[in-house]
Amino acid sequence: PMRQGRRFAKETRRGLEVVPFRWPMLERDLAAGRFDVAMAGVTMLPQRAVVGTFTRPVARVGVMVLTWPGLATRASDLDVPGRRIGVNAGGYLERAARRLFPHATIVPIDNNRALADHLMAATVDAVVSDELEAPIFQKVVPNAVAFGPLTQDRKAYLTRDPALADELDQWLRVHEADGSLVPLRAWAFGPRWAAAHTIASSDLDALLALVDLRLAFMPSIADAKERLGLPTEDATVEETVRAQARE
Repeated sequence: PMRQGRRFAKETRRGLEVVPFRWPMLERDLAAGRFDVAMAGVTMLPQRAVVGTFTRPVARVGVMVLTWPGLATRASDLDVPGRRIGVNAGGYLERAARRLFPHATIVPIDNNRALADHLMAATVDAVVSDELEAPIFQKVVPNAVAFGPLTQDRKAYLTRDPALADELDQWLRVHEADGSLVPLRAWAFGPRWAAAHTIASSDLDALLALVDLRLAFMPSIADAKERLGLPTEDATVEETVRAQARE
């Protein structure tokens, strides 16, 4: 993401200031204006769409689990009382871990880089990571085995300025089409993400990502309508949506 950020800044004649952040503080920091855009491969989630605007996806990255040989080969083997599963505290992966392993003991760890150390020291039985970081952790714990992905998540860039999001989105689209995004994505995410995409496939993925994001809001909207005594279905609004979809 840093190389993409530098290239985008250069081509659009912007200055570039790198601002580090911690995942649990992402939404709060973005809303407070600590930085303009998060380019660390941000998982597209509805609570983040409340405070910013996503670009089109730049990669699909799923949740992975690292554990010891013979202990588990699938998620259900770990989802039992007494199993301790370490995960980076406060971010999306902690929420995913609690959803995927409701019966196990989730151990939030403040320092994401310390996850492999906790697994090595056997203070946890497994750690939850993703397809990007799991290979890095396996270098620290070479005997660990990984399984997954357990989810299909989209990574994108998130900005508090819709105009900047649109400009960055179009920049991604153009460089996806000319092939120059391929080496940048490979450097950022790894060789598995080096495949070239056409404009059509990139546009389709962007559309599907927005549909998924819209649907992710539905339970909260239904809950809010119920609390306010509003009807769950609104025929007028539904017909407007259908008409726009047909157009």
